[in-house]
Amino acid sequence: MNIKEIIRNCCISIIIFFLTFVLCLILHSIELSQSLVDMLFVLAVFLISLLTDGYVYGIIASLCAVLVCNFVFVYPYYRINFVILENCISAIVTLVVAITTCTLTIQIKLKEKLKLESEKEKMKANLLRAVSHDLRTPLTTIYVSSLALIENYDELNKEQKISLLKEVRDDSENLIKMVENLLSITRINADNVSVVKCQ
Repeated sequence: MNIKEIIRNCCISIIIFFLTFVLCLILHSIELSQSLVDMLFVLAVFLISLLTDGYVYGIIASLCAVLVCNFVFVYPYYRINFVILENCISAIVTLVVAITTCTLTIQIKLKEKLKLESEKEKMKANLLRAVSHDLRTPLTTIYVSSLALIENYDELNKEQKISLLKEVRDDSENLIKMVENLLSITRINADNVSVVKCQ
């Protein structure tokens, strides 16, 4: 994982967790049910697990959610208290939600990656078939024309020889253009090419 992805995952996690925390503070101040606060933090853990890469961010979010809920929103306030069975069950459920969501997200991303790889391979195979067909036609003409010239040189008149040589020349030019186009395409796919707009 590169630094941009790590920063992206951290920002997503922090923003979702912070917004959830603020919303829970508002709900807690108007004395709504504690279970609503728990559900919001489980939702936050689910979203973080869904939108980030790997297990780390979801598991950290679930641990933070359990600690913050226990410390800020559960009586006695501003103390960590895992003696109550409900708090322990809440911690386990939140952790299970994070791990399950991360696992499903990783599997979905892996399937998408495999599908994309498969589509790329199909495109390569189709391109190779098309290119092979396009190259075969002028090569066949060049081969047949040159063979006719070699085998029947003395029997052919000047116009026939010139006609066959023109076919060889024209198909050779077409072949050169095709090869140049293929080389241009491979250069476009290279990482160091930059596109310049003409005005």
